[in-house]
Amino acid sequence: MRTLIRITISLAVLAAVLHMASCGGDPAPESGAAMATKLLTAGTWSTQSVTVSGASSTIYNNLKVTFTATGFSATDGGSVWPASGTWNFTDDTGKTMVRGDGLSISVTDLTSTKVVMGLTWNKTTLGGGRSESVAGQHVFTFGK
Repeated sequence: MRTLIRITISLAVLAAVLHMASCGGDPAPESGAAMATKLLTAGTWSTQSVTVSGASSTIYNNLKVTFTATGFSATDGGSVWPASGTWNFTDDTGKTMVRGDGLSISVTDLTSTKVVMGLTWNKTTLGGGRSESVAGQHVFTFGK
């Protein structure tokens, strides 16, 4: 009888240990793209500074961009940042996104309060003059 009780208790303890071991543990870490998406979509980003080909620019002083998981909306972005569009990361690192219009944008710094993005713009728009857009390497620093 005692042996039966010991076996029953041993089996119960073993079952409990196996159950706890199979209940998970640490979840798999998020990809860089998933973490970057969370940061980007957590509010509206306002221009802090812009450089075009290394020179400070005031063209986009009032630019604001709001990201969703697959889209964006922008105000005062001229030709470089249209009023709306789509985007996605090109891989799991969260370092390069491509917009729906095919423009590739590098994300070089991203925190909960700051994002630095770079893109190469190949056009100088003539309709709005140089105040609309200037060709060159654009680096946008946004903050919240």
